[in-house]
Amino acid sequence: MIPSYGESLIEDEKLMRKIRKQTSKDLELGYYEN
Repeated sequence: MIPSYGESLIEDEKLMRKIRKQTSKDLELGYYEN
């Protein structure tokens, strides 16, 4: 599943940050722990 399907992460910085944070959490990468 692609949570940003049909959306531009280049043009929508807020969405990009949201997706990065969720992906980091889902994959337990340890980024954005705050």
